Amino acid sequence: ANKLLREEDPAKWLYVPSWKRLLPRAGDPPLPSENWLVFADRDGFVSRLAAQAACTVITVRAGDRFEQQDTRRFTIDPENPQHYRQLLQALQAAHFVPTTIVHGWGLERAIGLDQGLSVGFYSLVFLARAIGAAKLRHEIGLSVLSEGVQDVLGTETLSPEKAALLGPCLVIRQEYPNIHVRSIDLDSSARADLVLGELHAPEDHVFVAHRNGQRWVQTYERIVTDGVRSPVFRQGGVYLLTGGLGRVATAIARHLGEKYQARLALVGRCGSAPQTLLDDLRKRGAEVLYACADAADEAAMQQAVAETCERFGTLHGVIHGAGVVGRDGYQELKHAGRHGGGPHFRA
Repeated sequence: ANKLLREEDPAKWLYVPSWKRLLPRAGDPPLPSENWLVFADRDGFVSRLAAQAACTVITVRAGDRFEQQDTRRFTIDPENPQHYRQLLQALQAAHFVPTTIVHGWGLERAIGLDQGLSVGFYSLVFLARAIGAAKLRHEIGLSVLSEGVQDVLGTETLSPEKAALLGPCLVIRQEYPNIHVRSIDLDSSARADLVLGELHAPEDHVFVAHRNGQRWVQTYERIVTDGVRSPVFRQGGVYLLTGGLGRVATAIARHLGEKYQARLALVGRCGSAPQTLLDDLRKRGAEVLYACADAADEAAMQQAVAETCERFGTLHGVIHGAGVVGRDGYQELKHAGRHGGGPHFRA
């Protein structure tokens, strides 16, 4: 068995995601006996893709209710987890067992955060839960198509409201080992034939991107440092910390006070900060302002930034430390939903 070895040199501990260009995939065309379940986008790319597949295709579109138009066309509400279960129950009743699932709702354009989460993150979570509830144990290929999610060339117009769909792409197979997930991020010049080849080639990378007809895969590159680094923070600098009363933020605040005599704006949802914390930070050399604001409240955060600039005259950096911690902050996919995910995205 391979033995894991510890790298003793800290200068070799760090890696960053990178992208490598490879030749387009040329997988075997799908067999007529294969069954495709496709979640089609409004612009028709997934439909054009499915038309080239020459196999049995069931199409699902996003709507506001569950509806079965005929044996091969469905509409579901992306936000309703029960609709995914109804969909799979209807397919099982018709003896349709999907071997390939193409999720194309991440191709939708000009959507806000709430809709982006609905057709991306939550849709994938609810789909995986429904597959598990239906007790489908055969191997299923799940390809998640998106546009504007991955920063490959550095020139793309990105859609951060859709980026959360990358999370389920990483996690689904950990809880449902028979679902083989790959994420394929496209641009406006994407060719259906190249994507079709991608779907039926052997799985080699979770994250793939197509740019200008070229195929890119995500890799990780080691950062080798020489041990000489310019300071990230400045002496006497002004820094705003959200989640300012949490353990992580207060630890950072103490470090900034001791080493940089920083001027700090702690932002939290409590009406006031513990006086013991403020006194401790001041003893360590920091000048401290506390602002009561929810990090998800734009107007309140604008006020917090204004108070910081009024008090200290400038702002040199922001450390986002707000988040959901503790046992309630972590859930298996089978229990996940808006009730659990919402607080994370608000933070």
